[in-house]
Amino acid sequence: MLAPKFWYPEKNEKSISSTALIPLGYIYALLSKFRMLQSVQKHFDIPIVCIGNLNVGGTGKTPTTVSAAQFLIEKGYDVHLVSRGYGGSEKGPLRVDERLHEASEVGDEPLL
Repeated sequence: MLAPKFWYPEKNEKSISSTALIPLGYIYALLSKFRMLQSVQKHFDIPIVCIGNLNVGGTGKTPTTVSAAQFLIEKGYDVHLVSRGYGGSEKGPLRVDERLHEASEVGDEPLL
């Protein structure tokens, strides 16, 4: 799947499609802000690194996570990873063990 061409217009050209999406962008931003206001903030006594973004797939989150984890392990940190387990059938949370679980159960990325 490729992004629609109107997402990346050349030389600031605006198409009807991209202009029509502007109101949806404002609605999305408003809903996102409301959701953030509803969230509960918690304090943890351990350092937490969150790697993610709004894009789904193909943006380098997994290799970035693997590299960051390897770097922190080499520096002596006890690293634990939390993943949603996209594509898995198991209900969580659960501790993934590559000897006991398959990608169909927990998703492929948690098995890394």
